[in-house]
Amino acid sequence: MVRSEPITSDKISEELNLDKNQIKFHLSMLETALFVEKKDNDTYVLTPRGVAYVENADWEIY
Repeated sequence: MVRSEPITSDKISEELNLDKNQIKFHLSMLETALFVEKKDNDTYVLTPRGVAYVENADWEIY
């Protein structure tokens, strides 16, 4: 579920089937690491750093 458009924490919670508190915790960590930026109304967007990470990540699942 990697997106370039803004998304709310509620939508992320729904799509990943995780508790909203878990999502908010992880989003806070990603925001601190400058991978996402919080916009208005609990909406998040990938930063240029986040986009670069996603584009270069090795997504192989073991």
